Amino acid sequence: MKLWQRTLRGLEEMLELSQSVSVTEEEVLIVLRQVYDKPRGIPRKELGGCLVTLCGIADSLDLDLEECFWDEFEVIMDPAKIAKIRQRNLAGDKIGIALNTGPVV
Repeated sequence: MKLWQRTLRGLEEMLELSQSVSVTEEEVLIVLRQVYDKPRGIPRKELGGCLVTLCGIADSLDLDLEECFWDEFEVIMDPAKIAKIRQRNLAGDKIGIALNTGPVV
């Protein structure tokens, strides 16, 4: 999987997390505009910000971040789940994430 694909998958997961705690689509669009109105960030710094933010979210939800990681890791490493995810991605991928049609970064 290319960087472009992984990044969009990460965005999808963060949006799903946001939706799960009642962040609205309108609020997401406001943040989206704010982000793209600024100059491009530095990947190392932005990744660090993502990790710090995830720690804060886990704390606010009274969840153990490492336990959440391992719970999800076990699910996605099941061979049947891997096959199901691949099929779903190929069938429902609207912007080419699973089909490797994104830009080369």
